[in-house]
Amino acid sequence: MGEMDGKKVQLSGMFSQLVSRMTRRSRQRMANGVFEDLTGSINVLIFPAVYAENEQKLSVDEICTIFARVIITEGEAPELMVDDVGEYYPKKAEKRLYLRIEEREAALMGQIKEELCSHSGGCGVRIVERRTGKTFELREKADVCEPLLMTLRQMLGNENVGVK
Repeated sequence: MGEMDGKKVQLSGMFSQLVSRMTRRSRQRMANGVFEDLTGSINVLIFPAVYAENEQKLSVDEICTIFARVIITEGEAPELMVDDVGEYYPKKAEKRLYLRIEEREAALMGQIKEELCSHSGGCGVRIVERRTGKTFELREKADVCEPLLMTLRQMLGNENVGVK
């Protein structure tokens, strides 16, 4: 556990508790709280400079991303010293275009790649070779739209084109 001490981490979740107070010496605001995600919760410390910079983002029950350092003190539960608070940007589920072909032949692969290039986008394309069961990913990425799907279905058959 000691090897984690001082490590920088990034977590997305929410503050379930947040208690702000004034420091004794400088009379600046800071906070203690609990940050939780779907896997558990951990105590957090937010020192004055970070508190001042992020005061508007420090809300209970609002999803956010924190950037923090792990603090391990012997005999105590680990906690996080927050360095920054940011907005939460969920990852978009990546879709893939799946194409099943009988076997990998140059002419067919050329036609598929040509069609994918004319509908270039961000979706990965995976081809499954029915005869051998091998799967491979193409470098070309596609914009999965109805015109592309129609053309591929005409070329390969309805049952051999799918998006997951």
